[in-house]
Amino acid sequence: MVNNKIIFGVLLLFVSLLNPGCKHQQQDTKQLYLKYLKSRTKR
Repeated sequence: MVNNKIIFGVLLLFVSLLNPGCKHQQQDTKQLYLKYLKSRTKR
């Protein structure tokens, strides 16, 4: 779980670096990550 959080943190950081003023993009990334977490916990 720790590795997944680190990967997610790096991903968010990378997205924020690419789009510093685009908050919608960050929200979409968070929603995608939440869906990914839910699919992982179901397994």
